[in-house]
Amino acid sequence: MELGDEDREAFFDRGLLHLERLIPRHRVLAAKEAIVSELTRLGALVSGKWHVARVPRRFGHHVELESVFEPALLACLGELAGRVLRPALPHPQVLLTPPQGGAWSVPHQGWHVDLASPATDGISGIQVFALIDDVAPRGGGTVAVAGSHALHHTKVGARSGVHHALRADPVAAALFSAEGQERRTTLLAPFSVGGVTLQVVEMSGRAGDVYLMDMRVIHAAATNTTKKARMMLTQRYLPPGRG
Repeated sequence: MELGDEDREAFFDRGLLHLERLIPRHRVLAAKEAIVSELTRLGALVSGKWHVARVPRRFGHHVELESVFEPALLACLGELAGRVLRPALPHPQVLLTPPQGGAWSVPHQGWHVDLASPATDGISGIQVFALIDDVAPRGGGTVAVAGSHALHHTKVGARSGVHHALRADPVAAALFSAEGQERRTTLLAPFSVGGVTLQVVEMSGRAGDVYLMDMRVIHAAATNTTKKARMMLTQRYLPPGRG
């Protein structure tokens, strides 16, 4: 597929782009079957019941998982980055969050970036999140602070880091507080820090959807309060020589 001007503008502005139904259905179904088969073999999923202690930290190599990251997707990454990007990991990672119950809120801990920001403003890497099954809102999808990639290059962000810039802001500071669940959830609407528009985005959608994330964006894991497991694949892509 070819990205439109709106897609490119959204990615550069927000550091996050949601592409719907990008992965062909047959590839998604094959990947899902491979994951479920492995979970069943390990006794992590038996007759629809989860045995969380048996869910593996990492899955082995499966050609069905590799095929999700097809040439059309990789071409999008190169177009956004303006150069060829290479996978940072030998194989895609499975992101699996069984049902957890409880109440959902924007998380207050675990916020991080996976790659140090470069000294100059520019894409240092792109992380791909591919939905292998439908992921409902509040269903365990990764949450990201869209727009936070730009904070690295503001005066306060460059001097003290993105975490400090967020903690120092009276609104964004709710991201790091265990109290005020309702205040954190209000961050799902746009807010501003240091002149940069930010918004907490939950990566939900339909099987075959893809999220592309600038690796300078701060993000965190979230609770799965639905009755269905969150099932995604992820891979990080970096310029040659980084990693």
